[in-house]
Amino acid sequence: MTNNQLGAQLILLAAGASSRMLIAGKVLPKGLLSYNGKALIIHQIENFLSCGGAGVVVVLGAGSNSHCQEYLQILRPFNEDSRVTCLLNEKTELGQFFSLQIALRDLVISKDSGKKSWEKVFIQPVDVLLPGRDVFDQLLVAQARATASVAVVIPTYQQKGGHPLLINSSNFIRELLAVVGPARLDMQIKRWEKQEGPGSVLRVAVDDPRVVSNVNTPDEWSRWCGLVPSDKCICYPLQ
Repeated sequence: MTNNQLGAQLILLAAGASSRMLIAGKVLPKGLLSYNGKALIIHQIENFLSCGGAGVVVVLGAGSNSHCQEYLQILRPFNEDSRVTCLLNEKTELGQFFSLQIALRDLVISKDSGKKSWEKVFIQPVDVLLPGRDVFDQLLVAQARATASVAVVIPTYQQKGGHPLLINSSNFIRELLAVVGPARLDMQIKRWEKQEGPGSVLRVAVDDPRVVSNVNTPDEWSRWCGLVPSDKCICYPLQ
């Protein structure tokens, strides 16, 4: 792509309890782990904005196990940045899909009111490393060259689906917002593909392993980042 702007928003899901990232009996929130000298969540936000992203919607958990206050403290540099919005999921027991609905609802309301301008949405869990600009471009170009019926574009690495997902359909967003109760995005995508046909979901092979870098445990963090989580690599002192 020749345009320096992606024209898309990023939904960054960070409401989980990180219960499997356990070191010496203490849970280390994954988004606050130090990555390249910064908290991982900061790295994710700055990475997307530097790639030309229009904005980032971060969803945090309001529960006692979600490290909300630590996240809000580390995100304070973005308080005056209109491109970054922080929202709270007060029903974390409903899972990640409910966090996604909170963010999508905010984006739809902001667009309808003229506060935000966007055409497409990328979805990314905080514990999956964002790829480089070339992957975002690949997904956008693939969508632009496909039929208008493509609602979701999924990057794959070695035939394994990953993130960020690209949503390109207001109809699909409305379907997601209409779901009541616990749900999973992957199952909603499968249902949509079955309903609308194979052309409604596009899978794009990319050459960036970060799209499948799901980091849940200390071993996985070490494998992807070459770092071993410890109390010293957390970016905010936990209580």
